[in-house]
Amino acid sequence: MGRSWGGVSLPNPYARASFLPPSVPDPLLKETNWDRFVEEEILQRREKEDSFRFHAASIKPLYVIDTPPPYPSGPWHIGAEAGYALIDRIARSFLVEITYVSVVGIVTGIALGIFLSYDVYLVSYADLAVWSIPYLRFFPIGVGAYFLTVLSTAAPAVQASRIPPAGALRTFE
Repeated sequence: MGRSWGGVSLPNPYARASFLPPSVPDPLLKETNWDRFVEEEILQRREKEDSFRFHAASIKPLYVIDTPPPYPSGPWHIGAEAGYALIDRIARSFLVEITYVSVVGIVTGIALGIFLSYDVYLVSYADLAVWSIPYLRFFPIGVGAYFLTVLSTAAPAVQASRIPPAGALRTFE
C-alpha cells in the first residue's frame, strides 16, 4: 500500500521499523482498542475516493484545521501524567501563595485597625464610651477582602500564563 503526498511516496506507517534489528521483539502490551487492518481499510478507501487530498487548482477558499494533539494518542505514559500533575501543582501553589499573602494582609490590616481604634478611643472617647471589638464584622470583611485579592491577582496570572516560556526568557522590561 504505497501512499504519496505531493509526489513524495511515504513509507507504510504500520510496517515494522526498518532501523530496529530483527532481535528486537514486538511490544508485549498490545492495543486493545485499535485494529491495524481496520485503519488500513479506511486509508485505502480514502485514497480510492480521493476525498481528503489537497487540490491546489481548486477555487474554493482554504480551510485549514491545525490541531496538534493535546493528549497522547496511545496508552498513557509517565511523561504525560507528570505533565498534568505539574500543571495541577502549579495551579495549587499559585492558590496557596495568593491565600498566604491575602491572609497575612487581612490579619495585619485587622490588627492595625484594632490598635488604631484603641488609640483613638483612649485619646477621644475614653470618658464617653466603652471600647469593644466587633468580632462578627471581621469575618465578612475578611472573606470579602480574600475574594477581592484572588480576583485582582487572577487576571494578571492568566495574562502571564499566555506568555510562552521561551519568549519570557528572551525578553524583559
